[in-house]
Amino acid sequence: MKYLLLLNSVIVSLMIVPAVLAEPNLTEANLRVANPKISEVDHAGSLKENRTATTVKEWIAQIESVNQQAVVRVTNVQLLPTKTGLEIILETQNNQPLQIDASRFQAEGNSLVADIPDVELALPEGGEFSAENPTSEIATVLVTQVESNLLRIRVTGKDVLPQQPVTLKIGSLAYSFNPEAEQLDELEITVIGTRTPRLTRLTPGSISVTTAQDIDELLVQDLRDLFRYQPNISVGNNRRYGLQDINIRGLGGNRVLILNDGIRLPTQFQFGPTTSIGRDYVDLETLQQVEVIRGPASALYGSDALGGVVTFRTVDPSDFLDRFDRQDS
Repeated sequence: MKYLLLLNSVIVSLMIVPAVLAEPNLTEANLRVANPKISEVDHAGSLKENRTATTVKEWIAQIESVNQQAVVRVTNVQLLPTKTGLEIILETQNNQPLQIDASRFQAEGNSLVADIPDVELALPEGGEFSAENPTSEIATVLVTQVESNLLRIRVTGKDVLPQQPVTLKIGSLAYSFNPEAEQLDELEITVIGTRTPRLTRLTPGSISVTTAQDIDELLVQDLRDLFRYQPNISVGNNRRYGLQDINIRGLGGNRVLILNDGIRLPTQFQFGPTTSIGRDYVDLETLQQVEVIRGPASALYGSDALGGVVTFRTVDPSDFLDRFDRQDS
């Protein structure tokens, strides 16, 4: 019975296909309606239907389509001078939100610069936006497309950096170009977290920074005093051989990497079942900054950083010059 039904369906198919092919009024659109599984592909080769790509060309076309959808178009730029400063208002197509990273706002010479990714400048008149002398302290405001999907806003002061508040407004959100609370001298910068200079608050992981001023205020005499108020950090002590090593979250010994001006300190030396010599080969009076990573950092520093990393930075002549300049001012 099963074979009879299969044979019957094959015969019906053979009878229908010639009739369909012989139909003179059957167009390509009718074929798509008759068989919705057929993908509609335009002349450029990009898929118009959402389905899994079967060729490299279709795959690239789908990626380009997704990237084009992710880019937000800025259709209008307005400047609104206020009593105290200037507001820069960006209007987007369909009121789409923008991905703003305030950490990318920076000062270059006498200019305030903000880079906004995944944005396309599409003004009705085309080109870039430029305005001169919007306020008494600002010479020019320039909004331009520096890359295919990167928008740059540059606010240039008259000979010096603008001191007036400059605000970027997008919908109901506002971002300050020059926040007074974040002066450059007061920002805490670390290198240990990513091996590049970066703000501590923007660095992933649990990182603590102790400066020379903190060391003086805490009246530090040894490593135990240095880490006394640091959470999850302890310093082992041996009654005969003194301070032994730094323990981070339960891991110590050679599983915690210790650096002095970027140079690795020797590994812990042990002789006998209980006797060992510590790794406190640091003169605390010469330290300018101490940085600690709590947790594994083997991806950046190797297998001896399973417990964490402690790095000591000693003073150099520039530190003394900066200190004297601050005292004179």
